[in-house]
Amino acid sequence: MLSRPSGSAFVRALTNVLWSALLLIAASNASGRAEDAPQASSGEQAAQQARAAAAARGGPPQGWTKEFGAALIANPEFNGSSSYNLIPVPYFDFRYFDRQGLKHFANVPQGLGTYFYRDGNPTSGRTAAFVSIAPGFANRDPDSDDLDGLDTFGPSIEARLGIEYSIRAWSFNATVAQALATGHEGLYVDLSASYQQRFGSSSFFSIGPNLRIGNEQYMDAFHSVTVRESERTGLAPFEAGSGVEQLGFRGVLSVPVAGQWRLTSVLGLSFLHGDADDSSLSEETTQAFFLTALTRQF
Repeated sequence: MLSRPSGSAFVRALTNVLWSALLLIAASNASGRAEDAPQASSGEQAAQQARAAAAARGGPPQGWTKEFGAALIANPEFNGSSSYNLIPVPYFDFRYFDRQGLKHFANVPQGLGTYFYRDGNPTSGRTAAFVSIAPGFANRDPDSDDLDGLDTFGPSIEARLGIEYSIRAWSFNATVAQALATGHEGLYVDLSASYQQRFGSSSFFSIGPNLRIGNEQYMDAFHSVTVRESERTGLAPFEAGSGVEQLGFRGVLSVPVAGQWRLTSVLGLSFLHGDADDSSLSEETTQAFFLTALTRQF
């Protein structure tokens, strides 16, 4: 069911829409680029889709890019929730490009970071690596009615290290993230891939799988129910161990609407796995995410 978003739910939803930000920027850079220009890239699944889009049409010019817009999204209140929030959110992103492509970035999903290694090209194969300090918005929302009686925590500050490989229409990403004494305080690894094709003058679609693996501290924070929490809530005690938390896929469709304006929709489905699904806290195995956004580059 849909519910009115809480403050923490709004923040969590905001990061979901902004994780799709880079693909929107790539889409708005659609026309008049050289085929061998460097492609844009980033450390998240949505950014891989952006890289594929840029490769199809050529990369952006050197210097800073900035993008603003608005979006409407629907996402779960917490991992395993059967309740959804419907939330309007703002959009913004700033990036710096040099001859080799994306160099520095500052935005909500990626935080503040830089690419310290970039080699190759989209046709024969391109490898890149980055480091960043970024917000991690997954949390046990203190304002969620479904979490009454459970220990809760807010967003985290994460140190991230990522490596990317792209070739033609395919891109692959592995990112390691460690919370720095805040939020869940655990470590997780995101693995993802995406395939993208354009159609018409500047429209494109993208689809690919993704997987998240959490260490024991990460899984315990999100999916365990202690004896004390069990007594307060009536939920069965549960101890989650390290392993695969979820796997799924994300699809994207982006089309121009007028001038510099672009309409993009993102649909993601993930499936809780192992202890994440077996937890007494889990209400629904299948978790959906939907976004539709109208953006403009300035």
